[in-house]
Amino acid sequence: MMLAGYVAGNVRSQLVAGKKSDDPVAGFRGALSVYQVLQSRGLSMPVMDEVARAEREGTLDVWALERMTPADAETEQR
Repeated sequence: MMLAGYVAGNVRSQLVAGKKSDDPVAGFRGALSVYQVLQSRGLSMPVMDEVARAEREGTLDVWALERMTPADAETEQR
């Protein structure tokens, strides 16, 4: 479910922007939407709590960038 939320958020961002370019921040926002629903059913994931905190603080883009692998960063620059 979390992966589906990530993919949906990422793809939606690309469709809205009209260009094929990975958008991990939008993906994490999609996963966060799913996580918030699942939290009400008892799911707890520390990494998603970090995502939620970063989103609240307005630093999700920095959080995601810090966690990208060098290969991800290279793809992002293209």
